[in-house]
Formats: sequence, structure tokens, C-alpha cells
Amino acid sequence: EGRFEDEGWRLRKDGSRFWANVVITALYDDHRRLRGFAKVTRDMSDRREAARVLNDQRRLLAHMVRAQEAEWGRIAWEVHEESIQEMAGIVTRQQLLARQLPEPYAAQLFELSDRVDDAIDRLRALVNRLRPLDLERQPLVKALTDHYTEHATRAGLEATVENHLQTEPSAETAITVFRICQEALANVIKHAHATKVDVVLTSRADGVLTEICDNGIGI
Repeated sequence: EGRFEDEGWRLRKDGSRFWANVVITALYDDHRRLRGFAKVTRDMSDRREAARVLNDQRRLLAHMVRAQEAEWGRIAWEVHEESIQEMAGIVTRQQLLARQLPEPYAAQLFELSDRVDDAIDRLRALVNRLRPLDLERQPLVKALTDHYTEHATRAGLEATVENHLQTEPSAETAITVFRICQEALANVIKHAHATKVDVVLTSRADGVLTEICDNGIGI
């Protein structure tokens, strides 16, 4: 074919090894007769080491994401199964008791039940942040769209999620992207004074490009 390229281990004159990119090109004269070959060897050790470090960092990040999600899932389960269920039982007993009491005690007890109900709603929102059930039941884009539609609309923001993903990302990538977008939306709502926020997800060879843009005041 007139050209050959390869990467692999090579030896220096002192016997040490290095990772090299090698290109061999055929050389022809004016009559297209083969006269020899040109060989270029490039030391790629630094690039290979950088790639190794990057891969190690990615594996560490994936491990950290799994560990974090497992811990958050455990906390969410404990809050739901212990605190929320217990509080819901208290509300039921309060309401039953309130129906048996005269005024003004009944009204006061019903008011207390309403406050506990509000606390339960806040705890359920916390559980959903710790363990996004939407992401467990549906693809990333649908989960993000639902999350942004609910929370942005509540804050008076217009929100869009634009999908340019070629395939559904892995579970670790999906939860990482979801967390990034979740935190970004919280910051937009709190600090940006924006009226619009857009998310664009695009497939890349090494993952997912996540772009979040709002029309607020910036940093």
C-alpha cells in the first residue's frame, strides 16, 4: 500500500524501552521503481502515560460515583422507611384524635397535622434528590426533561432539554450528567435571575458533552 503505521514497544540503544509510533513509507524514483523506505519513529511515552493516568482517573471517578450513589440511596431509604413512614403514622393518629376532641383543641391538632404533612413533603423532595426515581425508571433525557419541567416551571423559568445523544449512556454516565444538570438548575434558580435555561446533550467519542445555558446575570 506504500505506507505502514504501527504503535508498540521499541528499544533504545541503551536497552531501555519506550512506546513508539512508527511510520514506514515506500520511496519511488521518477519511473515508479522502488528505491527504499523512509522510517520515522516517534517517542509517544508521554502521551501513553497521560492516557493511562486519564483512564485511571475515569475508573476512580466511576467508582466514586457508584459509592456516592449507593450511600445516598441508603440514606434515602432510611429517611423514607423510618422517618417518613413514622411521621405519616403520627399524622394519621393526630387526625383520628382531633376528630374526638372539642374545639379549639381539634383545630389546633389539625393545624399541627398540616405542618407535619408539609415536613413530610419536604422530606420526600429530599429523598427524590438523593435518589432520583425518575432516572431509575426511564432514559436520561426523559428523566432530565421531567425534572427541569417540574422544578423550572415552579420557579417561573422556561426550560428545554435538547437531545443529540446517539445511544443511551451507561448508568454511571447518566447519573453523573443528571447530577450536574440538577445542581446547575438549582444554582440558576437561586442566583441567576434568569427566565430561561437550556440543556443540550451531545454524544462524543469519549462520553457525553453536557451544555447548560441560562439568560441570567452570570457569575
